[in-house]
Amino acid sequence: MAAFPRPVPTVRGGPHDIVRRKPDFDEIERTLRQMYDLAKGTGALLTTFTLGRAYVVPVFPDWPERIAAVNEIVRGLASEYGALVVDMWDHPVNDRDNLLSEDRIHFSTSGQAVMAAEMVKKLAGSLGRTTSA
Repeated sequence: MAAFPRPVPTVRGGPHDIVRRKPDFDEIERTLRQMYDLAKGTGALLTTFTLGRAYVVPVFPDWPERIAAVNEIVRGLASEYGALVVDMWDHPVNDRDNLLSEDRIHFSTSGQAVMAAEMVKKLAGSLGRTTSA
């Protein structure tokens, strides 16, 4: 069985910042970039994921746009840093009634299991790929 030659951390951040009255997307990107810089400096294969569309905060009428903005930041940084991305935005799991946990923010156990399975698929597909460190 093949093994990964280096650590595989997941870089994630930004979602809690979008619940501010006026999120600062430039600051979110700067903070994420610092995290990516630190993680990339370890020589690790970086992984990340986008937010799913099932996470909704009705008090913000622009909620879908906020999620889209963070997801685009994540995709852009992942591309720049050679990170693997599990894109959960349009994944069919979003249609499950039981996707979110009781806090209505985080995926339930079954949602986490689906995301973990998607991450394993991404990692399996990356075995043997070369990246610049």
